[in-house]
Amino acid sequence: MRFEALKRAFGGSALGCAVGDALGRAVEGWSHEAIREHFGLLTEMQDGLYSDDTEMMIGLMEALLEDQTFDPAVAARKFLENFHPWRGYGARIYGVMARLRRGLPWQEVGTDSWGNGAAMRVAPIGFFFFDDRRKLKEKAVLSATVTHKHPEGVAGAVAQALAVGLATEQGLKRQKVDPKAFIREISEGVEGISPEVAEEI
Repeated sequence: MRFEALKRAFGGSALGCAVGDALGRAVEGWSHEAIREHFGLLTEMQDGLYSDDTEMMIGLMEALLEDQTFDPAVAARKFLENFHPWRGYGARIYGVMARLRRGLPWQEVGTDSWGNGAAMRVAPIGFFFFDDRRKLKEKAVLSATVTHKHPEGVAGAVAQALAVGLATEQGLKRQKVDPKAFIREISEGVEGISPEVAEEI
């Protein structure tokens, strides 16, 4: 029973990210006011295409399928194998992919980006390691560092992974979510990575 519930939750979290990405792809960077003015309520995909964020999330899932301990070297290889520029990758990722293509190890290819790309793809890590917070944080950091080395970019990935992990745990236990406690645990979880992000949370 627990396995079936986990399987449904994992599939739902991945599908939810992909659908949200595809729905929002056409309006990335827009304010909610501009979206509402231009489209009204956004209820259907403009082109049905997902972006680089979902493509890299798929890479993380493939890496976990290959090695359930999560090896960032495998994730880096999957990122490169799946790389399709028309998905809308940021400019810095082209450099990451070029360095991977030249054979540099994953530890040496990341950038100083403080963007949210690592957080956008991290849901499978948060889900997969939901029952071990220490391991969840460690793997989220590794998954981010392949491309994002700035503490804010890493902290964003850890925060998102913790949110997914907490939601998974509380959902399985059918616990009512205490929003303040939920946010507090995420904030405390990133304090050692980026006090600024922890404060913002």
